[in-house]
Amino acid sequence: MNKKITEFIKYRPVKAGITGILGFCGLCRLMNDAGFKSVFTWSLYSIVFFALIVIAEYNLTSLVEKDGDDSRKILRYAYIYGLLFAVAADLGYQFQMAGMTAPGARGKLGILFTGMFLSFAVLPVTYRIFRFIAGLYNCKISNDAPGKKVRSCFLISFVFIQLCWLPAFLAYYPAIMSYDFHRQFAEAVKGYIWFYEYQPLAHTFLIRMAYLLGTKLGSVAAGMAVFVFLQSMLLNASISAGVTYVYKKTGKGAAAFVCLMFAFLPFNPVLAISITKDIIFTAVFAFLILLLIRVTEKDSVFAAMLFLLTGIVNILFRNNAVYAMIFLMPVCLVFLKGGKKKIMTAALILVTIAAGMGGKTLIRTTMNAITGDRIEMFSVPIVQMVRVVKYQEANLTPEQQSILHEYISDESWGTYYVSIADSPKAIASRDRNAQWLDNPGQLLKDYITIGKAYPNDYLDAWIGLTAGYWFIDDRTHAEMLGFGDDSDLGLLYTFNASVNDSFPEGIPSHSYLPGLEKIYSHIVNGNSYYDWPVISQLMKPALYFWIFVLVIFAAFYKRSRKSVIVLTYPVMYFMTMLLGPCVNFRYMYPFIVVVPFLAAFVLSEKDSSSEVTEGKKD
Repeated sequence: MNKKITEFIKYRPVKAGITGILGFCGLCRLMNDAGFKSVFTWSLYSIVFFALIVIAEYNLTSLVEKDGDDSRKILRYAYIYGLLFAVAADLGYQFQMAGMTAPGARGKLGILFTGMFLSFAVLPVTYRIFRFIAGLYNCKISNDAPGKKVRSCFLISFVFIQLCWLPAFLAYYPAIMSYDFHRQFAEAVKGYIWFYEYQPLAHTFLIRMAYLLGTKLGSVAAGMAVFVFLQSMLLNASISAGVTYVYKKTGKGAAAFVCLMFAFLPFNPVLAISITKDIIFTAVFAFLILLLIRVTEKDSVFAAMLFLLTGIVNILFRNNAVYAMIFLMPVCLVFLKGGKKKIMTAALILVTIAAGMGGKTLIRTTMNAITGDRIEMFSVPIVQMVRVVKYQEANLTPEQQSILHEYISDESWGTYYVSIADSPKAIASRDRNAQWLDNPGQLLKDYITIGKAYPNDYLDAWIGLTAGYWFIDDRTHAEMLGFGDDSDLGLLYTFNASVNDSFPEGIPSHSYLPGLEKIYSHIVNGNSYYDWPVISQLMKPALYFWIFVLVIFAAFYKRSRKSVIVLTYPVMYFMTMLLGPCVNFRYMYPFIVVVPFLAAFVLSEKDSSSEVTEGKKD
C-alpha cells in the first residue's frame, strides 16, 4: 500500500497538484495579511492564479526530472531563498497593515508556515534562477575581454553617464544642499574648532574647502558647484569601473543594461549632486570591493596600496566600516589559499584599520574638534523601549516601569515614531546619556529583562526601523518625513539647508533648467514613480537587497572561497545598517552600485563542488 501511495505521489500531475495547492494556500494567506483577502479569494481571478501556479509546478517537475541529481541541490537552495523572501513579505505586510506582527509562538509559526507554503508558489521562478547559477543554461558567463576593449568600455561608460547627469546638475545648480548639510556648513564657515564628529570630519573639511574656494572665486555657490561636480565624477568613475567589470565578465548586453540603469534612473543624477557623505562613501566603497577582488586574485603591490588608501577613506567616512573590516581579517586567514597570501592579506587589512583609525584620531586632534556621541549605536534599543512604553504601559510592573524610566525620559515617554529613531535618540542623548553609555553590563541586563517580557514589541520596533531594506513593498523609507512635489522630501531630499547663523544669507539655488527640476521633484519628492509599472521596482531599495542575498546564496552554492572573502565586507557592513536609526535611500545606495559587479564576479567563479555535465545543458 505504501509503495502504491509513493508511486502515486511521484506521478507528475499529482506532484504538481500538491505543490500547487500548498503554494496557493500560502498566496491566499499572504493576500489576507496584505489586506486583499476579500478581493483575492472572492474574485474569479483567484481561479486563474491557482491554474497558473499548478501549470508552473507541472512544468517545473519535468525540468527537475531532466536535471537529475543536480536538481536536489538546486531545489534546496531555491526553496530556502524563496522561504526567506516569503517570510519577509508576510512580516512586512502584517506590520504595514496592523502596525505589528502576529504575537506569540503561534503567530510566528503562522508566519513561518505561510513562508513555507508560499515558497512552493515561487519555486518555479527561484529554481530557474539557481539553475542559471548552476550553469545548466547554455549562456556565456565568463568573458574576460582584452585590455584595450576594457579601457574603451570604461571611457564610453564614464562619458555617457556624465553627460546624462549633466542636466540634473544644471537643474539643481549649484548643488543639492540637504540632509546634514546645515550642520556641516555652519561648522565649515566657523572653522575647525567648531567641527563636530557627529558627521565625518573629513567630509566637513571638504565642505570647508569648497566654501573657501567659493570665497576666492567671489561666489560660495561656485565653490559648491565645483565640489559637487567633482563628486559626481568620482561616483561616476566607481560606477563605470563596475560597468567595465560586468563587461569583462559577462559581455556587452549586461554591461549596457547596467550603464543605462545608472544613467537614466532618476535617483542616480540627483544623488550624484547631493552634498552628503554617503555619495563619496559609495564611490570608495565600490572601489574597495573591486580592489579586494583584485587582491584576492593576484599579488599586486599597486592594488594593495590602492586598497590601503580606499580602505582608509572608507573608515574616515563611515564608522561602521571598521567593524566590517575587522571581520574580513579572520575570513581571509581561513579561506585564502597559501600561507604567505593569508598573512600578507590579513596584515594589509590590519594596517588599513590601524591607519584609518589613526587618521580619524589625527584629524580630530589636529582640528581640536568636538568628539562625537556614541549613543548613535543604541538607536534600535532606544526605539524598542519607547515602543514598549507606547503599547504596554498599562501592563508594566513597577520594576519594569522603574527600568524604563531609567533610560527613557518623560519627553520620550510613549512618543513612538515607527520608522525613524532620531527624535528619541536625540532626547536620550540629552537627558539619559550616562545611563546608556556608562554601565554597559547593567544596560544589557535591563535590556534583556524588558525584552523577555515583551519580545514582540522589540521585534516590531526593529521591523519598523529596517523594513525599507528588506520588505519589497515598503514605502516608509520614502515617506517617513513626508512627501509631495513641493515638499523637497520623499524618496530623496532636495531642500536647501544652507542658511545658518554663521551664513544668514545662505547659498542661493539657481536652476538653469527649472522645467527639469520640476520633473525631478515630481518623481523623487512627489514619489510619482509609484505609478510606473516594472521600472518602479528598480527604485526600491529592497530589490537590491534581495539581489544581494541571491549573490550570497550563489557564492555558497558554488562553494567559492574567493566569493566568500569578497562578500564578507559588504555583508558585515550591511549588518551594522540593520542597527541604524532609519532606512534612508542614500544608506542603501552603496549596495545599489556594487550589486551588479558583485553578481558578475560570483557568477563567473567556477563551481568547486561539482562539474556540470555538458550533456545536460539546454
